Amino acid sequence: MIKLIVTDVDGTLVEDGFTNVDPRLFDTILKLREKGIQFAVASGRPWASVERTFDPVKKKVFYISNNGSYIGCYGRSLYVYAMDREIVKRLIHAVRKNPEFSMVYAAEDGDYTESKDDALCNWLVESYKFNLHRVDDLLTVPVPCTKLSIYRAGGVEEAVKPLVEEFKDILQISCAGDVWLDCMAKNVNKGHAVKVIQDSLGIKPEETMAFGDQLNDIEMLQQAYYSFSFFALVYLRTRRMNISVVMVRLLCFSISERSCLIFSVSSFCSSSYLRDILEKRSSEILPETLSS
Repeated sequence: MIKLIVTDVDGTLVEDGFTNVDPRLFDTILKLREKGIQFAVASGRPWASVERTFDPVKKKVFYISNNGSYIGCYGRSLYVYAMDREIVKRLIHAVRKNPEFSMVYAAEDGDYTESKDDALCNWLVESYKFNLHRVDDLLTVPVPCTKLSIYRAGGVEEAVKPLVEEFKDILQISCAGDVWLDCMAKNVNKGHAVKVIQDSLGIKPEETMAFGDQLNDIEMLQQAYYSFSFFALVYLRTRRMNISVVMVRLLCFSISERSCLIFSVSSFCSSSYLRDILEKRSSEILPETLSS
């Protein structure tokens, strides 16, 4: 019996950088909660963005934000995993060496950037709904850093290879799409956060269902017996990636015995796919059909 459902946001429920979740999904979440099934949103976004995106049900869901470095629920911070301050300083100095990079410093009270790119800052505030503070120097931010995100306008995975090589042994590093590289404290990821919620509620991986679409979702999908991965064909074509290569790359991670790789025509279709899975196929794995 499913007791916990966890889903990524960008590329799974909405197009990257948008907040227009299909409102019918909120009704589905309420039906799940009425039947005692917990629902968690796991995103690389900060908690404020997640809460605003899920405003109609914000009191009914868990927030896993900043790729697992923040776990909370409405009005409460449950777990916060900060990075070592000296490592953050070293990382900031290293990123500054490349003028193509911008940084977003995530903290419990909001996000900070020293970027002068007005278009980027407006995008984060208007589309992602970030609580963004613009500062002259990230090294002067007094609050602990939970995630440092590196932005490049395309091809970030290739561009950051030297950084990844330098910090891979002391930080948790993952790409989120084609423009973001996220750096967290070692062993902090969405999968670890899901396990924390499972352990707190006495829920097993066999009682968990997860949805995601990116490499930063792998650990989360591995933590759920029922896991579904959405990969948008439009996204793959944009990156000039061969679909068969992506399939092999994903399957090599052995997500779970009941995993399902789903290809949709475009990423914003995924929300309806998720809802269909929860409602139309729920009789196989949920205690009752949600439509009752």
